[in-house]
Amino acid sequence: MNSPDPDAAPEIPDSPDTRSSGFRVIPFLVLGLPIGLFVLGAISLIIYVTKKPDPDFDANEQIRLEAAALNRAPVSESDLERSLSVLAERIGPRHLGEPDALAGAAAWIESTLGGGNIGYPVKTVPFSTSEGIGKNLVATLPGATRRGEVVIVAAHYDSPKQSAGANNNASGISALISLARALAGDPQQRSIRFVAFSNDEATEVSERGSVRFANDAREAEERIVGALYLDTIARGSGDSDDFQITFYGDTNSQYITRSANAAFRNASEQRAEADTTSYNSADLQLGVAKAFWDMGYFAVLATGASDLSGNGDGPDETIEDLDLEAFADSVRGMEAVIREWANPD
Repeated sequence: MNSPDPDAAPEIPDSPDTRSSGFRVIPFLVLGLPIGLFVLGAISLIIYVTKKPDPDFDANEQIRLEAAALNRAPVSESDLERSLSVLAERIGPRHLGEPDALAGAAAWIESTLGGGNIGYPVKTVPFSTSEGIGKNLVATLPGATRRGEVVIVAAHYDSPKQSAGANNNASGISALISLARALAGDPQQRSIRFVAFSNDEATEVSERGSVRFANDAREAEERIVGALYLDTIARGSGDSDDFQITFYGDTNSQYITRSANAAFRNASEQRAEADTTSYNSADLQLGVAKAFWDMGYFAVLATGASDLSGNGDGPDETIEDLDLEAFADSVRGMEAVIREWANPD
């Protein structure tokens, strides 16, 4: 009979738990893994089915951009003059009191910006007023790297009553169209949205197209990083040598107001200054920027008007009253502002 070795390690008998643990893991993996995969798949399917589609998704975006690039052209006097001629001479006074003329202006802007011409997909956004239906027109150049951040370039296409609105505001819309053409098919870092507003000459603030647009943008949680509103920006023949473009911003928009002024002056020979101001209800033109200020957005009004009441465009003003060379130079300055805002890096 052999005696136990005192130096040998004692044997530890297997407990029931130790013997069976490996066998219990195997069925768990066999059953649990497929169940887990099934649950994850079901959750993914629910998310996919219930996910709200991206309204801005365009499967043909690259093709549209390439086609639009064929229509790209620099800002020019001839292009601006053609637009001014259609709005101020061919169409004439355009407001809700002249619904056919206003609708004609909207149709012309949509057609000019759209696929058959410059090449932008154009979204029409109608809204009701006490005098009739207004239509905002929106054309977007999608951003290349910071698409969710949006720069707004805006102008209203209605005119004051009894005025052909050569300067107020055929000049703003003509500039907007020329700027859209200069950037056609050429994505910047941020998205650029060209917006033509209806009924912004209305004295009832809630019925202005700019107010409706800004409210909708805030409700949709749009990330608007800056809005440039072009209103009465041409130099008239009766303007003095002191004529200048003024960039008006509220106190929260001080930075982009100064940056707009600096970018403009680097690219244009026209006089310009920045003015951070408090809104005065008598200043109708500042009200269009206030639509964005009230929604917490940074916005700048660019105007050559010395009278901000909106009465600076008389009924007898014509294209011949405008300095087209100076106007084109100002629009090139506005292009520099847009490129500055749209490319922050």
